[in-house]
Amino acid sequence: MTDDLYLSLKASISNWIYDIAQQLPAPVEIFDFDSTADEENIEQEDFLGPLEFYVSARDTMGEVGFKVAACTHSDPQIQRLNDLVNQVVENCAGKTVTIPILHHQSGHPLGFMASDGGFMASPVVRLNKTRPFQTVSLIFNLTLTF
Repeated sequence: MTDDLYLSLKASISNWIYDIAQQLPAPVEIFDFDSTADEENIEQEDFLGPLEFYVSARDTMGEVGFKVAACTHSDPQIQRLNDLVNQVVENCAGKTVTIPILHHQSGHPLGFMASDGGFMASPVVRLNKTRPFQTVSLIFNLTLTF
């Protein structure tokens, strides 16, 4: 294994989510939803980011799973939330998705994550009166090449 593999996996996933956010017409901030348990402390913006990340690996093979969480603010008809989730789905549904794994500091290639395009979108929930929230669950095969 390599130094900082866990951090490099998380950074590579965040970069992939950032690329999805750049495809949207309205600004969206990237946010690590695992970093807080208190939605009241989240700024009043629209967010897209990883949630419930896990990795299971043995030697150079494994599995990586995570949810891409979408959360909007003051979106009563959830149109912006629908747009965020739709963009995530458009980037993975029915496609082979490959995410390169780069070392989070050096950028050195460590391997890749690949998915067959399967996904599961959760129901919309409300974190509070002004903040709808929805996730898209993804599972990737992990191949390390370092």
